[in-house]
Amino acid sequence: MILLFVTGDQYNARKLVSRPLISNALDKSERGPASLRAGKVNMDVDLEVEERLYLGLDFGTSGARYALIDKEGKIRAEGKREYPLYMSEETIDWVKSWRTTLFGLLEDIPVCFRPAVASISIDGTSATTMIVDSKTGEPLCKPLLYNQSCPEALPTVKAIAPANHTVCSGSSTLCKLVSWWSSSDAPNISAVLLHQADWLLWLLHGKLGVSDYNNALKVGYDPEVESYPPWLLSQPYSSVLPRVQAPGTTIGSIKESIRTQFCLVVSPANALVSLPNPCTTSAKSLNFDSHSIYLLAGFSEDCVICTGTTDSIAAFLAARANQPGKAVTSLGSTLAIKLLSTKRVEDARFGVYSHRLDDKWLVGGASNTGGAVLRQIFSDDQLEKLSQQINPAEPLPLTIILC
Repeated sequence: MILLFVTGDQYNARKLVSRPLISNALDKSERGPASLRAGKVNMDVDLEVEERLYLGLDFGTSGARYALIDKEGKIRAEGKREYPLYMSEETIDWVKSWRTTLFGLLEDIPVCFRPAVASISIDGTSATTMIVDSKTGEPLCKPLLYNQSCPEALPTVKAIAPANHTVCSGSSTLCKLVSWWSSSDAPNISAVLLHQADWLLWLLHGKLGVSDYNNALKVGYDPEVESYPPWLLSQPYSSVLPRVQAPGTTIGSIKESIRTQFCLVVSPANALVSLPNPCTTSAKSLNFDSHSIYLLAGFSEDCVICTGTTDSIAAFLAARANQPGKAVTSLGSTLAIKLLSTKRVEDARFGVYSHRLDDKWLVGGASNTGGAVLRQIFSDDQLEKLSQQINPAEPLPLTIILC
């Protein structure tokens, strides 16, 4: 939290060392289109002095959500949004949709908690691939989604990769990269490959070309030796591959433009206003009263952005399964299975691969037998009625055979 002292036409800010007091009670209906907005603030927050919070954003197949936790793992705030379906040339503009959702979720975070956020990370759908301009970060083509297959590139990938490697699947990130490289003027373009989570994180830290070894697995990165294999580095498109770090590694501080965008001021009248630029805007231009004290709330300049992971790994971590042999099934639009193991297991013939998790491995795979397939068979009304007949406390009379 920051104290804002106004003297005459100028103001200066100092860190507030006492406990933060304001919360995000600004009704969205009160927000105008201009950069200066006002509303009432509830001055009642249970937040310890200098307490640090940690923000995670989960971008799934149909929507996104955030959770803000403290060092004990207690959830202090959470929220979710469905992706707005913007259309471009008769297809969904996923880039605009994801960007809008990210900024919408950041705006949803209670104002009182923003200064306490120490770090931010994002997970995204595995193998959702973006090819962007290496200078501007703008996409050079439409995103290739997690379930999109590029079978025309599979023979090329199989010819260079070891037999039954994870990349030997039409929907792998490497197949998507090869498909783009072969069907465009790619050799003459300065580009970099990013995954969904990588690109969203770039919007917050501004350093292009950074990924994590969970997302990079399906492009061929070897997390065991922490490098790309020689058979991949020898390919002409290796120049497009991102730099890879461990999940949760600090990339850099949050961009000043993001801090400014989500910076708000509480006036002596207990009204909430946004601040266009806390570094340069004069008090007179904002109609601040002389010799008054204001509270300035926004993300701290000490807030760092960290590398992310995939959505199914984030779900595994959230389940707190930390012993080998423990497994987690994530049922959403799709179905993902992860089992914690001391051994790495991979075989593309059966859709099995292993993600590194510190000194252990998450062995598993994914299936399209999730909630999305039900919508192809049942209407929303039918699903709602059938769901009401489910008793979660009663075991299903089914025998499951694993082979």
